[in-house]
Amino acid sequence: LVCTSMISVQDQVCWEHDAGDETGYFHTYDALRLVGDKGEEAGVDVRKVHIFLPRAIPKRAEGAATTSSSTPRYGVVYFHDGETVFWPGGAYGKTWAIASRIASQDYKDANIQDVIIVAVAPVHRNREYTHVPWMKGMGDDGGGLSKYTSYLCDRLKPFIDANYPTKKEPQATAIMGASHGGLASFYIAATRPDRFGLAGCFSPSFWVGVDFVVSPPASIQDSEYLKQVSKGLAHDASSRSKFWIWCGLIPTPGQHNFEHYVRMRSIELIDILKKEPYNMKMDRDLFFEEDPS
Repeated sequence: LVCTSMISVQDQVCWEHDAGDETGYFHTYDALRLVGDKGEEAGVDVRKVHIFLPRAIPKRAEGAATTSSSTPRYGVVYFHDGETVFWPGGAYGKTWAIASRIASQDYKDANIQDVIIVAVAPVHRNREYTHVPWMKGMGDDGGGLSKYTSYLCDRLKPFIDANYPTKKEPQATAIMGASHGGLASFYIAATRPDRFGLAGCFSPSFWVGVDFVVSPPASIQDSEYLKQVSKGLAHDASSRSKFWIWCGLIPTPGQHNFEHYVRMRSIELIDILKKEPYNMKMDRDLFFEEDPS
């Protein structure tokens, strides 16, 4: 049984719905419309956003205020591919099933603190999640990641912080995604450490703009990606983000073994970041895991 109520949050239509998950309930904006800080001329981005709220946060449909001095504040995890975070969706009908995972015994045994989860659906996935045009004939051909970064950092995060009981500091704010979403997560946390202090990058597509193009650079060292993220990564450890990179070891079926390129380029990037001018340390700034399963 799903209990659903329509509410208004800062003049935005929102569905507050509760499917009986042990750990929380949802707010869903079918068409969240956020205007740029310079008004209409800066452009309007409209997209679907799901928010998973811990049960300790009172429901607004029951008359609760937005926040109060007694309301606990929570860290926030932002996910790309928002249509797959809680339920099957996207191009492959897969899901992270996050609500179920949070309720699992393994999660409880780890004594992980409750967080607010913000699942952001893409509008043009290939374009928004990649930093350069990367494959001809693919339609949404890449190069929109900088604009998408500005949307998350300067429109969506301020909206979430203004309307939900969040811990606003970057050390309590994470960005996560897989494949192109992993590439985007690293980019966003690297270029905007003032907003996102933690990044989870699962099978990140660091090969974009390097492999599968006519004239690839010799390495990520020479790539447009490193050029765009390098300034934020060169900060001292106290003011830059932390990055978790996860790679699978099972080959991808089909013409291209993408997981091979994911692993190869991830290791290459990590090796670069451990040296000057970045001097990043494993298990302090960078965390890397390979999963044979």
